[in-house]
Amino acid sequence: LVDAAALDKIFPDDGNGKPDRTALFEALSGAKNDPRFWLGLSTTDRLRIEDADTLLSREGFRDDLAEFVKSSDVGLFGILAVTFGEGGGPRREMLLTGPDPGIVDSFATFLLEHPDAAFLEIAEREAGDDNGANDDDARSVVRVFRQGNGKGSRKQVAPILLGHAAGMN
Repeated sequence: LVDAAALDKIFPDDGNGKPDRTALFEALSGAKNDPRFWLGLSTTDRLRIEDADTLLSREGFRDDLAEFVKSSDVGLFGILAVTFGEGGGPRREMLLTGPDPGIVDSFATFLLEHPDAAFLEIAEREAGDDNGANDDDARSVVRVFRQGNGKGSRKQVAPILLGHAAGMN
């Protein structure tokens, strides 16, 4: 992803031994948008980076995700992702999954219908052919949402979801 010319820009021969911050940022930003970078990552690494579109397009992602959720021993697992469109504004998506369709559906209904979540402007979208909800196998149910309010960050989404979880007990 980075060739010798790019490395020369990042580490110019100016004697101070420090990287050029602008060139380093441009190289990292370019790598993040390079499909070759994403293809080399495991599901666990992808989850850490939170790129929903890339995750959902990866063959076998749903099986890997179900295994990850099972090994984490949680009833609900969420991924919040943000990308920036051509105008520079944030585009947010959320993926909810878990082994119990009732729990996932409860949170989905809450996000779509409850007044406390209305400011997020949630709309459900297709999860993709390989990643659809409730196939006749042992995989987790997966539901994906677009968030119309791009300013609704994790700091705003998490308390709403935690509040719903507290009310379920």
